Amino acid sequence: MSLLLGAPLAQAEFNDIENSPYTETIQYLKTKHVIEGFNSGTLFRPNEAVTLAAFLKMILANYGFTPESNPNPRLKAPFQDIKGDEWFAPYFQKAWEIGLLEDSTLANPGKAINRIEAESIALKLLNVHVPVVVDGEWWPLSYKDVNQESWFAPIVLYGEEYHLFKAIDSNDKNYFKPYKAVTRGEATQIIYNVDDYLYGEAVVRELREELLDSSLNLTIPHLDLFVNVWNRVNNDYYQAADINQEALIYGAINGMVQSLQNPYSLFFEPSESGDFEDSIEGKFGGIGVYLEDTEAGIQVTGFVSGAPAETSGLETKDIIVGVDGIDTSEKPKSEIVKTIRGEIGSSVTLTVKREGAEKPLDFVIVRALIDIGLMEGKAIEGALYIDINTFNEKGGDEFEETVATLMKETPDFDGFIFDLRDNSGGYVSTAAQILEHFIPSGETMLHYKIEEELTLFLSQGEGEWQKHPIVILINKGSASASEIMALGLQEKAGAKLVGETSYGKGTVQGLFDYNNGSQLNLTIAQWLSPNKTSINGVGITPDETVERTAEDIKNNKDPQLEKALEVFEELTK
Repeated sequence: MSLLLGAPLAQAEFNDIENSPYTETIQYLKTKHVIEGFNSGTLFRPNEAVTLAAFLKMILANYGFTPESNPNPRLKAPFQDIKGDEWFAPYFQKAWEIGLLEDSTLANPGKAINRIEAESIALKLLNVHVPVVVDGEWWPLSYKDVNQESWFAPIVLYGEEYHLFKAIDSNDKNYFKPYKAVTRGEATQIIYNVDDYLYGEAVVRELREELLDSSLNLTIPHLDLFVNVWNRVNNDYYQAADINQEALIYGAINGMVQSLQNPYSLFFEPSESGDFEDSIEGKFGGIGVYLEDTEAGIQVTGFVSGAPAETSGLETKDIIVGVDGIDTSEKPKSEIVKTIRGEIGSSVTLTVKREGAEKPLDFVIVRALIDIGLMEGKAIEGALYIDINTFNEKGGDEFEETVATLMKETPDFDGFIFDLRDNSGGYVSTAAQILEHFIPSGETMLHYKIEEELTLFLSQGEGEWQKHPIVILINKGSASASEIMALGLQEKAGAKLVGETSYGKGTVQGLFDYNNGSQLNLTIAQWLSPNKTSINGVGITPDETVERTAEDIKNNKDPQLEKALEVFEELTK
C-alpha cells in the first residue's frame, strides 16, 4: 500500500522553477503526482497567486483524493456558485464533506486565498481544534500585525505551533501579513510542511506508507496530540540526540496494536517479519518446544524431535514464567513465542515453575534451526496416513503431490488418516485447497463473520474423495487452519475426530506488508464452519477422546494413533 494514490498527471519538467525558493517542495509534490503545470506541463508559475480551487486540489490530491475516487460525485455542498460540472466541483464537495470548508452560499473558487485561509484549511486537515480566543495571559508571538485580540490570532498561533509557514519566504520576519495572497510556490511549501509535521524526517526521504486511506477518512482522534508529543519528545527530551527514531515510531505502532488486546494481532518490525513467515513455512530459529495457554499459564506440552528443547532439561507441564530474565507470567503466548525464537546459535534463558520444585528453575538453551517439515505420508493398514505439520503457502500443492504418490504406491487404499496434532495453522487458502478435494463445487466450506455480517466461501473443487472414510487426529496444539480443515471434513465428509479438544482459534488474520519490510498481522474476521459452528475459545471436541501423556511420548507410544486406526477399521467394515 502506498500514499501515492491517484491518476498520474503530466510529468514534463517545469522550466520556470529553477530560481524559486520552493523548487524542492514543487518537485516533491510533482514526484507524488499531486500537481500538474500549465502549457502542457512545462510551466508551474510558482509566483502566481493560488486560487482556492487550485489549493484544494493540491491538498486533497496529496492525500489520495481524485475525482474518480469520489464515491458520491453529485454535488451536495451548499455553494450556489458551483454548478457541479466544473473540474473543481468534486474537490469542493470532498472538502465540504470532511469539514475543510464551512457552510456558505458562495465558495468563490477562483478567489486567491490569503495566508489565514490557507492556514485554516491546513489546520482542519490535521484535525486541530482551534479555539475562538487565545488565553490572555499567554501570547508568545511577536508579529507587529497580529495581536492576541485579532480574530485570526488563534489560527496564526496554532499555525506556528504546527510549523505550517516554516520556510515560507518573507522579507520582514516582524510581519505575518495575514491577508497576503498565497502563491502557488508557497502552497507547495505549506502542504510539504503538513507532511513534514505528520511524518517527520521520513517525508524528506520518501513517504512510504499510506497513513490515510483512499476514502480520505481524516477522523483520527487526537492526531494533533500524537504529533505534538512526538515533536515535544524529539525537541525537549534531555537526551534527544540519543533517541532512536525507528524505535520511537515502532513503539507507538506496537502500542496501538497491543491496545486491541487481541493476542493474534501483532506488528513485526523489519528484523522480525522474516521470522514470522519462516514459522508459517515450518523453518525458524528456535528451541523446538510446543506451548499451550492454560489456566496455570503458558505450559510446555511437548518437543520437536531432535530439537534443543528436548535435551535441555525442560519437562512437559513446566509453566514458563520468564524469558531472558523478563517476567512473562502476564504475557500472551504469541509474545512469548516471539521472544523465544531468534537467531540460530544465540541462547535464550527460560524460567519455569515446576510442580514439586521449591523455586523457579532456569534453563539456558542454544537456538538452532527448527524444521518441523511440511508433511509426511505413508500407508498404514489400508489408510493413507498424512501428517500435516503446517499450512504454508505451497501446502495445498504438496498435499496433492503427497496423496498422488501414495495412491500410486497403494492403489487399493480404503481412506485417509490426517494427523493435525500440534499443527498451529497457517494459510486459510491452503486449508481451503485441501478441503476442495472433499467438498464438491458449490457447497459451503466456511464462513467469515465481520461484526454481524457473514461471507460465504464455496468450494470450487470436485470433492472427489468425499466418500472415503476419514479419521483426523487433533490435540491441544491443533489450531486455526487445522481446525478449519478438521471441522469442515467432520461436517461435510463425515470425518471422525480422535485425540484431545483442539486449541480453539476461530479467527482469521490478514498479513499486511509494508515497503520497509515491516508487517502487520491483524485479526480481520471470525471464521465459522460450514454449519456456522464457532469454536473460538472452546475448540473442537473429538468424537473419541484419547490422551497422549508425557510418559507415552517418552516411551515412544501413541495411543491416539492406535485409536485412530481402530476407528478407521470400524469405518471400513
